[in-house]
Amino acid sequence: MQKLKGLIIPALLLALWIAIGNRFPPMILPSFADTMQTLRELIQNGEMGAAWRGSMFRILYATALSASISIILGLLSRSFSVAREIIMPFTNFIRYIPVTVFYPLLIIWLGIDEEMRIAFLFIATFFAFFPSVMLTLDNISPSLIEKALTAGAGKFKMMIYVYIPATLPSLCRSFLAMVSIGFTYMIIAETTNVRHGLGYLMIIGSARGRTSIVFAAIIVTILTGFVIDVSGNYLIRRVFKWDENARN
Repeated sequence: MQKLKGLIIPALLLALWIAIGNRFPPMILPSFADTMQTLRELIQNGEMGAAWRGSMFRILYATALSASISIILGLLSRSFSVAREIIMPFTNFIRYIPVTVFYPLLIIWLGIDEEMRIAFLFIATFFAFFPSVMLTLDNISPSLIEKALTAGAGKFKMMIYVYIPATLPSLCRSFLAMVSIGFTYMIIAETTNVRHGLGYLMIIGSARGRTSIVFAAIIVTILTGFVIDVSGNYLIRRVFKWDENARN
C-alpha cells in the first residue's frame, strides 16, 4: 500500500499532462499522444535502442569501476591506519569540488572520445560512493569484529570473512543509488562527440526544436531508473534475507 501511495503524484502529473498538453505549442509542451508517437518512431527506427544501450554501458561501466575502487580503498582504510591517514584527507577534500569542473579538464587530458565520458561518470559516482563505503564499514557491529579478533583473524581474513559479508547488502543498495547519480550526470557526459545516448538524444531534440524527442528520452530514462531500482532492491531482499535492512 505504501508503494502505491508513492505513485499518486506521478499519476497526477501524468493526468495533468494528458489534460493540458494540447493547449501549448509543441515546442513548449508536446502532447502526451505526440510524445508517445515520437517514442514509437524512435523505437522502430532503432534510435532509442541505440541511445539506451550507449547510456547504460557508460553508466554501468563507470559505476562498477567506481564501486570496485571505492571498496578496495575502503577496506584498506578500515584495515590499515596508514592507508586511512593518506586516503581520507584527500577524498574529504575533493568531494567538495563540483563534479562538473572536471569535465573541461577531462576533455583536455583525455580528448572527446569514450574514455573521457567514462572517466567523468566515474568521478561523479566515486565521490559519492567512497564516503558511503566508509560509513558502512564504520557501522559494522563492534561485537562481530571482537569475535573475529578473538578467533585469531588477521587483517586479510577480517576483510574477506567479516567486512565484506557484513557490508555487502548496504554496498549493493549504494550501487543502485550510484547508478541513479550516473543518470543525473549522463546528459553532461553526452554533450560532446557522441552518436548514441539518452542525453545526446535530448540535446538533439532540443537543437531541432522537437521537444517530443526530449520528453521521449526523459520517459525512457525515468522508466529505466525505476525498473533498476525496483528489481535491484527485490534481488537484494531475496539474496540477503538475513539482513534486517534488506527486508525493509
